Amino acid sequence: MRKPSDGEATSPAIERHRAVFAHPRRLSAVRCLARTDDELHLADLARDVARREAETDRGPADEDEDEDEDADAIDRIYVDLYHVHLPKLAEVGVVSFDPESRVVSAAVDARSVQDWVATDDPRAVLDAVAETAE
Repeated sequence: MRKPSDGEATSPAIERHRAVFAHPRRLSAVRCLARTDDELHLADLARDVARREAETDRGPADEDEDEDEDADAIDRIYVDLYHVHLPKLAEVGVVSFDPESRVVSAAVDARSVQDWVATDDPRAVLDAVAETAE
């Protein structure tokens, strides 16, 4: 089967999924959600995403890191997830997000999510999402 990255035309639904997963923070959020079968409070998800991003940027966490810097990063990620990323993921049906209770969970089968996020190659993730959306 040809994949969208091979240059073939794709449907609008597939393009929406590809656009949603093009942002690394959304991909990090889905990766965090894929590791649990339970719903998460937005604060917990923001902390998990911040930890993942920090490890990507500077390696495993150092015991002597500045806690204020970490708290500021978590706050920024919390706001970013709430206002931008979770609504976009919910719009395409990847997550369920209740803005009032600030609870989020994967809205698709965990195995599908694991397939999407099992790789660090963004093109492979986009192809996997596109195939699932078809």
